[in-house]
Amino acid sequence: MFISEVLKKGWGITKENFFFFLSVIVVYFVLLIGGAWILNKLRFIGQILFIILSFWLGVGLIIIALKKAKDENASLSDLFSGAKYLLSFIGASILYYLIIFAGTILLIFPAVIWGIKYMFFPYLIVDKNMKAIEALKASSKITKGVRWDILGFCIVLEIVNLLGILCLIIGLFWTIPTVLIAYATTYLKLANKI
Repeated sequence: MFISEVLKKGWGITKENFFFFLSVIVVYFVLLIGGAWILNKLRFIGQILFIILSFWLGVGLIIIALKKAKDENASLSDLFSGAKYLLSFIGASILYYLIIFAGTILLIFPAVIWGIKYMFFPYLIVDKNMKAIEALKASSKITKGVRWDILGFCIVLEIVNLLGILCLIIGLFWTIPTVLIAYATTYLKLANKI
C-alpha cells in the first residue's frame, strides 16, 4: 500500500500548519472535557447530549482533515460546521457499531474485517454527502481488495499515536493531526473507485 506516502503527507501538512492544528486539538479537547463535566450533571439526558457533541466535533475533525488533505484552506470554524451531516453520521455510526458488535460475537475476526470494510463511512458522508446506508455500502466498495493493507495501515497509525503518548503526551499534538491527514489522504486515494 502507500503507508509511507500518506504518513509523509500527513507529517508535512502538520508541520506547515502546526499552530492551526494545535488550536483545533486544544478546542476539541476543552469542549469534550468541559462538555463531559457539565453534561454529566444531567444524568441520562446529559450522556445523550455528550454523545451528540462528540459526534458533532468528530465530523468537524473529518471536515478539517479532508480540506487539508485536498490542499484546501481550513479554519477553526470548520470544527463546528458538521451539523448538516450529523443525522447521517449518527445513523451510520450506530449501524457500524452494531456490525462490529455482531462480528465480536462471531469471534473477533469478523469484527476486524467488517470494521475495516466500513471504516470510511464518515468521509463518504462528509465528502460525498451520502446518507448512512449509502456511505456504508460505498465504504465496502472502496476497501474491496485492499482490506489487509488497510489493517496494516491502521496498526501503523496506532503505533504512531502510541509514540505520541510516549513522548509525554505532548507528541500527540504532532501525531493526532498527522494521523487525521493520513486517514483522509487514504480515503481520497480509495474514493477514486466510486
